[in-house]
This record gives sequence, structure tokens and C-alpha cells, in this order.
Amino acid sequence: MSAVHHYARLDGGGEAYQFEAGKSYTGTLKVTKLAEGIEVSGALSADGQEVSHFSTVDQGSEANNFGMLALHVNRKTFGSPKAPDTPDNGIDFINVRVEVLAE
Repeated sequence: MSAVHHYARLDGGGEAYQFEAGKSYTGTLKVTKLAEGIEVSGALSADGQEVSHFSTVDQGSEANNFGMLALHVNRKTFGSPKAPDTPDNGIDFINVRVEVLAE
């Protein structure tokens, strides 16, 4: 479950895509400190091919610490079906890692 009403919306976008059952996806978040602010970008890949990408700059931001970074998926994209013997389209996060790269 997610709620975004407590956060300022910077922008939205990315290419439309359809999740496929049983397929593995890689989500990447990147935060880059720029002279004019903080660039936040995200990408979704499958089988080594990027399927969607989005990037925006938070003008004037000077953030150095982050309480949370998250991949957000609309609420009806995943979930468990109510009908018996129906394939589950739930999501599992595996191999989650955070890398901090020096400037």
C-alpha cells in the first residue's frame, strides 16, 4: 500500500509498459547532486533492456540525507487474486542494494 499525498510532487513521466507474469525486472534509482539542485532519476529494465526511464531536477534542493527512496507502482498493478487456482501477480524484491559513489 502506498500514499503520496504527504510529499511534494516534482514531476511525472516515463514510457508506458506492461509487466509480464514470471518475468524479472530491475529497478534503478539514482540521485545526483548538481550545481542547480538534485537530479532524481529512475529506470526499469527487463532482460537487459530498458523499458522505461524518467528523470527530473529538484531545483534549488540541497539534500544530503534521505530518509527513504522508493520505487512506486500504482496499487492495482500487483496483488494476489481472490479466485482459487489463479496465478499470483505479486511482487518480490530480491538483491536490493544501495551504492554510494564518490564524486
